Amino acid sequence: MENNTLQKLSRGELLKLLLEEKKENERLQSLCAEQAKQLEVRQLRLRQAGSIAEAALSLNGVFEAAQQAAADYLSGVEELSARQEEEAARIIADAKMRADKIIADAEAEKALQKHESDQYYADMMARLEKYMQEHRELSSLLSKLPEHEKG
Repeated sequence: MENNTLQKLSRGELLKLLLEEKKENERLQSLCAEQAKQLEVRQLRLRQAGSIAEAALSLNGVFEAAQQAAADYLSGVEELSARQEEEAARIIADAKMRADKIIADAEAEKALQKHESDQYYADMMARLEKYMQEHRELSSLLSKLPEHEKG
């Protein structure tokens, strides 16, 4: 399967692929077990063979079949392992990329919140300073009034 196709799959689909690969691995193991049983049957036939020549010919076929079954099994396991390693590496890279994006987004939000907080603080300080100034002037004016005009 192409890397682009794998990247477009969801985690569920990827897990489904891994499950299918596991089933394939189990099928190959079952095939290997079946081949081993067939080997045992052939070995039994070999023991029952009357002549050494027949035994040699029968044995040759058994070993070839066993060798072929073992080679097929190993090839399947190696192929499955390689696909699973590629998929795992892709999943890890995807997760890292998503984590990096989440961190970058959080940092940007943090900077925005800090900027807004600093701006609000500066605005409030300016309003407070203006309020304090206005009241200082009012207090100063009131203190200059004669007593009878105050109240």
